[in-house]
Amino acid sequence: MSTKTNKPKKLTKDVKKAKYYDLKRRLLSWEEHNYSQLALIETGNGWYKMFGNSAVIYACQVANRLNLKAELISDTDYEVMSDKPVCLIKNLVKLELLLESIGIKRSSSSSGAFVYDLGYKVDACDLAELQKESELVRERTNKLVMPKEVLPGLRNELRILTKGVYEISRKMNPAAREIAGNDMTKICARMFVNFIDAANGHSDMRQYLKTSVKDLRRLDAILLLISDLRLVEDDKNYDLVLQVGRVQKKVAAALVKTEKGRI
Repeated sequence: MSTKTNKPKKLTKDVKKAKYYDLKRRLLSWEEHNYSQLALIETGNGWYKMFGNSAVIYACQVANRLNLKAELISDTDYEVMSDKPVCLIKNLVKLELLLESIGIKRSSSSSGAFVYDLGYKVDACDLAELQKESELVRERTNKLVMPKEVLPGLRNELRILTKGVYEISRKMNPAAREIAGNDMTKICARMFVNFIDAANGHSDMRQYLKTSVKDLRRLDAILLLISDLRLVEDDKNYDLVLQVGRVQKKVAAALVKTEKGRI
């Protein structure tokens, strides 16, 4: 009985995901020449996403007119990754009411995609400048949140490690990601975020470093598992091993500094 009830749910979920990714591929291609509309698609988990030009126009122009805070983020879809900016929308009904208040109405909707006419066309050069300005603002914000003067070497090595682990994890097949990729990504993300917290004086730096020693040992063990099971190419795994070693050296050096009262 349990087999009959569970199997259709899994199939339904897989079908929804496949439709979402197919729609996303087509939308990314369409966005390359879109300068007069906003388009978003339903993700299936309660959120809606704008990609590419729509995301930039909404976050940098339309949201300001609506007195809303919108942020451009990086794509996080493992299976269909894009280097185009993304903007997340939670409440579509509320957004539509606000858009209508400034004359932006829905022109079409089908199969989880929603398109709205701006009523004007954005110049391609202006769009590029808007995106550039948004990225500069985010860069300035990062500098404020994460001071460079506190262990800059460790901060940089953590950034490289986190990015490297994420890139490898997202390219793994689902089984490999479940076995090792997700765990690695969570460890690196936690180390990076907790470093920011400690660097800003919100938690004890020495305690953070001690915890990081344990986290790095666990990463070593996961990388050994990856190597034994050949979950990724050997050279990529070797690069991660080397990077973990660099972070371990920086953490060890930082611990010595804390003992001498220098930070």
